[in-house]
Amino acid sequence: DKHFSDPDLSLDQSAEQLNIEPHLLSKNFKKFIGMNYVDYITTLRINHAKKLLIHSDLKINSIAETIGYNSSYFNRLFKRKLGLTPGQYRQENQSNQN
Repeated sequence: DKHFSDPDLSLDQSAEQLNIEPHLLSKNFKKFIGMNYVDYITTLRINHAKKLLIHSDLKINSIAETIGYNSSYFNRLFKRKLGLTPGQYRQENQSNQN
């Protein structure tokens, strides 16, 4: 989990580090985790971003970089996954904590 923010993280890279074939890693990942590798990494990144949006004053582009995405891709992905932009998510959730 600790390397999920590496923008170069890939199935091939992880398979190489584990000394197994990428297709075997992919198959076993889905079998044991219940989602594919890319979706898992995306979920980790988005969940970390959600925490940073609520509990930090980091700018959205800094959060994007922190989790391994460029700002424009992060904004599109976040909105697609949660139905809100990162800014909207921050505003709604920070106001709910006050």
